[in-house]
Amino acid sequence: MEYKWAFIGNPGAKKHVYAGKLSKLLQVPHISIASLVRQDLHPRSSLYKQIANAVNNGKFVPENVIFGLLSERLEAGYYRGECGFILNGIPRSVRQAVGS
Repeated sequence: MEYKWAFIGNPGAKKHVYAGKLSKLLQVPHISIASLVRQDLHPRSSLYKQIANAVNNGKFVPENVIFGLLSERLEAGYYRGECGFILNGIPRSVRQAVGS
């Protein structure tokens, strides 16, 4: 069975804790947007400047960067045979949630 979940809530709501537990229960990967961003936050990354500028200025990482990282992760999971996922950290806005 394929599961596709997204955890949405206020900062500090421990979404990562519940997403991790559900991930283990359903045996699907827990994909944390914050973890994806941190993985690409190194000087050799092609996205380093965009990510670092946003983080250093206290802003959100641009949507095109977030969705690019997420697309790469989902595609890699598909080729590894992953069946479903649990997202944590996206959508960040109502606009993202409804896809406008």
